[in-house]
Amino acid sequence: MAKTVISTEVQWAGQGVQSTAKIRQHQVTIDEPVAWGGTDRGANPVELLLAGLGGCLNVLLTSFAPLHKVEMSRGRSTLKGIWTPKALWEGTRQCARDF
Repeated sequence: MAKTVISTEVQWAGQGVQSTAKIRQHQVTIDEPVAWGGTDRGANPVELLLAGLGGCLNVLLTSFAPLHKVEMSRGRSTLKGIWTPKALWEGTRQCARDF
Protein backbone atom coordinates (compact mmCIF):
# COMPACT_ATOMS: atom_id res chain seq x y z
CA MET A 1 0.00 0.00 0.00
CA ALA A 2 1.34 3.43 -0.93
CA LYS A 3 2.00 5.96 1.80
CA THR A 4 -0.43 8.84 2.05
CA VAL A 5 0.53 12.17 3.55
CA ILE A 6 -2.21 13.64 5.72
CA SER A 7 -1.83 17.24 6.76
CA THR A 8 -3.65 20.11 8.36
CA GLU A 9 -2.90 23.79 8.83
CA VAL A 10 -3.77 25.46 12.12
CA GLN A 11 -3.76 29.23 12.39
CA TRP A 12 -4.16 31.32 15.52
CA ALA A 13 -7.24 33.55 15.28
CA GLY A 14 -5.30 36.62 16.47
CA GLN A 15 -6.73 36.92 19.96
CA GLY A 16 -7.15 34.71 23.01
CA VAL A 17 -6.44 31.01 22.47
CA GLN A 18 -8.77 30.37 19.52
CA SER A 19 -7.41 28.80 16.33
CA THR A 20 -8.84 27.51 13.07
CA ALA A 21 -7.72 24.22 11.58
CA LYS A 22 -8.00 23.76 7.83
CA ILE A 23 -8.41 20.09 6.97
CA ARG A 24 -8.95 19.50 3.25
CA GLN A 25 -12.13 21.52 2.46
CA HIS A 26 -13.19 21.63 6.13
CA GLN A 27 -12.58 24.21 8.85
CA VAL A 28 -12.60 23.39 12.55
CA THR A 29 -12.63 26.00 15.29
CA ILE A 30 -10.39 25.16 18.22
CA ASP A 31 -10.86 27.02 21.50
CA GLU A 32 -10.97 26.51 25.24
CA PRO A 33 -13.88 26.86 27.67
CA VAL A 34 -14.28 30.27 29.29
CA ALA A 35 -13.00 28.85 32.60
CA TRP A 36 -9.71 27.95 30.84
CA GLY A 37 -9.20 31.32 29.18
CA GLY A 38 -11.09 30.76 25.92
CA THR A 39 -14.39 31.88 24.46
CA ASP A 40 -15.85 28.36 24.07
CA ARG A 41 -16.39 28.78 20.32
CA GLY A 42 -15.07 25.29 19.61
CA ALA A 43 -13.79 22.10 21.13
CA ASN A 44 -10.41 22.24 22.85
CA PRO A 45 -7.39 20.41 21.40
CA VAL A 46 -7.60 17.49 23.82
CA GLU A 47 -11.30 16.99 23.06
CA LEU A 48 -10.47 16.97 19.35
CA LEU A 49 -7.71 14.43 19.94
CA LEU A 50 -10.15 12.14 21.76
CA ALA A 51 -12.76 12.65 19.02
CA GLY A 52 -10.16 11.73 16.40
CA LEU A 53 -9.29 8.53 18.25
CA GLY A 54 -12.97 7.66 18.60
CA GLY A 55 -13.50 8.34 14.91
CA CYS A 56 -10.59 6.05 14.02
CA LEU A 57 -12.04 3.30 16.18
CA ASN A 58 -15.48 3.65 14.56
CA VAL A 59 -13.96 3.61 11.04
CA LEU A 60 -12.03 0.45 11.90
CA LEU A 61 -15.08 -1.26 13.34
CA THR A 62 -17.32 -0.43 10.40
CA SER A 63 -14.60 -1.35 7.89
CA PHE A 64 -13.68 -4.72 9.39
CA ALA A 65 -17.13 -5.88 10.51
CA PRO A 66 -18.27 -6.85 6.97
CA LEU A 67 -14.99 -8.68 6.34
CA HIS A 68 -15.77 -10.89 9.33
CA LYS A 69 -19.47 -11.18 8.45
CA VAL A 70 -20.50 -9.12 11.47
CA GLU A 71 -23.64 -7.07 10.93
CA MET A 72 -23.62 -3.76 12.74
CA SER A 73 -26.78 -1.83 13.56
CA ARG A 74 -25.13 0.94 15.57
CA GLY A 75 -21.84 1.96 17.09
CA ARG A 76 -20.50 4.42 19.61
CA SER A 77 -17.12 5.11 21.14
CA THR A 78 -16.79 6.98 24.42
CA LEU A 79 -13.30 8.18 25.28
CA LYS A 80 -12.30 9.98 28.46
CA GLY A 81 -9.05 11.60 29.47
CA ILE A 82 -7.66 13.06 32.66
CA TRP A 83 -6.45 16.62 32.32
CA THR A 84 -4.19 18.06 35.01
CA PRO A 85 -3.28 21.55 33.77
CA LYS A 86 -1.64 22.63 37.03
CA ALA A 87 0.82 19.74 36.80
CA LEU A 88 1.51 20.54 33.15
CA TRP A 89 2.39 24.18 33.83
CA GLU A 90 4.38 23.43 36.96
CA GLY A 91 6.23 20.51 35.37
CA THR A 92 5.60 18.13 38.25
CA ARG A 93 5.89 14.35 38.10
CA GLN A 94 2.09 14.18 38.29
CA CYS A 95 2.01 15.55 34.74
CA ALA A 96 4.06 12.70 33.31
CA ARG A 97 1.83 10.15 35.01
CA ASP A 98 -1.51 11.76 34.09
CA PHE A 99 -0.81 13.10 30.62
